[in-house]
Amino acid sequence: MPGSIGRPDTTVRVQVREGNALVLRDVPLEQYAAGAALSEVHPAAGDEALAARVYEVQTVVARSYAASNRGRHAKQGFDLCATTHCQIYEPARFTTSRWAATARAAAQRTAGQVLWFAGAPARAVFHADCGGHTSHAAEVWGGVAPAYLAGRRDAVDS
Repeated sequence: MPGSIGRPDTTVRVQVREGNALVLRDVPLEQYAAGAALSEVHPAAGDEALAARVYEVQTVVARSYAASNRGRHAKQGFDLCATTHCQIYEPARFTTSRWAATARAAAQRTAGQVLWFAGAPARAVFHADCGGHTSHAAEVWGGVAPAYLAGRRDAVDS
């Protein structure tokens, strides 16, 4: 991965909730990718191989999102928040989720992998359910949207 975001010692500063307080944590990028994937995705129990693949994809997406949005909250003194505004990141899931080891292993297998477009990390946005059709990014956020964020019919049945 080009640039400083790909160094093994890369961290992102994340604002997380601990009890009633919001605190800032410097989190290694690979740990962040695993934790965000673990917080955002909940595979059905049973199919370990499918869960491993789902977490591989989601760790690449989470890492790409972090790379393209690093500094999103610079004015507040951190890179990313731990809510749906950025990506959900709940570190407690490393001790409570049955998929914690799977997500960590997926982050290790995909370490450093980021989606790129036009020489920069891609804006890897995602959602839980599009209702059958995604919206063009410009319709949602305004401005000029990258070509890969065009609205499309979802071929998967609800």
